[in-house]
Amino acid sequence: MQISPEPMYVVLGSVVAIVTVAVWYYRRNKYTLPDLHYVDSNLHRHILKTKPGFTSPYRPPFWLQNNHLHTIIATFVPKPKVTFKREYVDLDDGGVVALDWAQGGSKPVSDTSTILIVVPGLTASADNMSELCNMALKRGYRVVVFNKRGHGDSVLATPKMQGFGDAKDMRHCVEYLRDKNPAAKLVSVGSSAGSGLLASYLGEYGADCHLATARTIPFPLGRNIPFHLFRENSNWLLATTSKGGHCGFLEESTLTPWSDRLALDYIDAVLEFQAAENEL
Repeated sequence: MQISPEPMYVVLGSVVAIVTVAVWYYRRNKYTLPDLHYVDSNLHRHILKTKPGFTSPYRPPFWLQNNHLHTIIATFVPKPKVTFKREYVDLDDGGVVALDWAQGGSKPVSDTSTILIVVPGLTASADNMSELCNMALKRGYRVVVFNKRGHGDSVLATPKMQGFGDAKDMRHCVEYLRDKNPAAKLVSVGSSAGSGLLASYLGEYGADCHLATARTIPFPLGRNIPFHLFRENSNWLLATTSKGGHCGFLEESTLTPWSDRLALDYIDAVLEFQAAENEL
C-alpha cells in the first residue's frame, strides 16, 4: 500500500505557515513596558518602588492589538453594576450640577476617608465610569461622579451648558465638597474629555485647587504631549504605551482597564507619601 506524500506536504506546509505567523505576530506585538517620563524625586522613587504596575508590561488581549479596534471593543465590554445616589448642587447663576455618589464597597469608610472625584468624558455618565468607581470603592475611597450641566440625565436649569474646559462649575463643587467634608482629602481622575476639564481646573487654580493629587486618562493633549514638562516638574509623572485604545487599555487576563488600576495605584502612592511626610 502506498501513501501519497501530498497530504504530508499540506500538513507540513500548514505547520510552517502557522509557526511563521506566530513568530511574526510575537515579534510585532510582544509586551513592552510603559514609557515613564518624570523627574527623579523622593515621590517618584516611592511610586515606582511600591506600585509595580508602573514597571511591569501592559498586556492587552492578543486579539486587540489594533488601537482603533481596542477603543471600539472596550465600549462594549460589560461593566460592573454600581448603584449611585444623586445629589444636586446649586450654582451661583441658578444652574445645578449633579453629583452621583457610588454606593457599597467592601471597606468601611468614615468622615476622614478620601473622596475621589470622577470626571467623565464628553457624553459619559456615572454608569460609564462604573469600572473605575468599583475599583475605588474596593480600595476604601468615597467616590463621587461630577456630571456637567445637563449631563448624565441631570436637570438643565439654565439656558447654558458648561463650555469645554470651563472649570468654574467644577470649582464650585470642589469647594462644596471641601466645606462639607473638612476632614477628608480630595483627589480626582478625569477620563477622555473629562481629563481636559481636570487639566484645565488644575492649570487655572494651581496650588489652590484643593486636590491632594489627580490623574488624567488619557493625557488631554493627545499626540501633542509636552514631554519636557514632565522632565522639569518633580510632581508630574506621565506613563505612555503604544498599545491600548482611547480610554480602553483592557488587560489580557481580566478585560478590566489597566489605566484605571494604574491611576488608582498612583493616587494611593501619593497619599501614602504625603502621610509619611506629615509624620516627619
